[in-house]
Amino acid sequence: MKILTFLGTGAAALALTACSSLSPVTAEGMTDAPVFPATDKATVGKRAEHLGTFPDPSALAQIRAGMSREQVYTLLGEPHYNEGVRVREWDYLLNFNTPRGVQTCQYKITFDQSRLAQGFYWNPVTPNTHCAALAKPGTPAQAPRNSFTFTDTFTLNSYQLGDMTANGRQQLQQAASAIKSLNAKTVMVVGHTDRLGSDAYNLDLSKKRAETVADYFIAQGVPAHAVHSTGEGKSQPVVQCDANAPLAQQVECLKPNRRVVVKVYGE
Repeated sequence: MKILTFLGTGAAALALTACSSLSPVTAEGMTDAPVFPATDKATVGKRAEHLGTFPDPSALAQIRAGMSREQVYTLLGEPHYNEGVRVREWDYLLNFNTPRGVQTCQYKITFDQSRLAQGFYWNPVTPNTHCAALAKPGTPAQAPRNSFTFTDTFTLNSYQLGDMTANGRQQLQQAASAIKSLNAKTVMVVGHTDRLGSDAYNLDLSKKRAETVADYFIAQGVPAHAVHSTGEGKSQPVVQCDANAPLAQQVECLKPNRRVVVKVYGE
């Protein structure tokens, strides 16, 4: 799984890359002089109009001092600048939909010698942007012009195009036609899973499902520069089911949580 490859201390290749930090980080995990990488060096979102990701403000709100890197990864995903296992800082490039359009910020997390998060720093990329305010849940954002929720897109525990159900493919085709008619500026595809399985597995699965749906939209003629994808794993359930029920009953009950949500933004 991706998280194990990224975070595993035995990953020799990663141990040899990005071993030095940009900022002078103390043993306590703080810095008085945060240094941010060049925005165009971000490795996430290269095919999209905006580098980086569109984060969930509720996930950002949960970030706090004392978290492990695994916990940070579960909430925000991997850092966006090829940072490896030995570094003391992670950097993210985050985009926010606002009434002014997309505003972009860099977000740095620094870690102490025990690899626990201690320092948190913002750097506005878009001029006159108040990054910390945008990151708070409930910040006024641009409302989507349309949204779609699909709960029957893939067979259980699958994510590839060939694993789509017939009904799921038909729904996505109809959505692609609707999106093209809206002349969308941004199409945000977010994958979600149920609670069965580990956090790492579900985060990876949700991202892969969102990527497959995004690729499908692009293949159907939705402009590639407008399409973004991310995954939230099992962090945002819409239903709760009896954990003591037979597994088959749980799988059926949890179906609404296994969904792909598409939000379409435009003028």
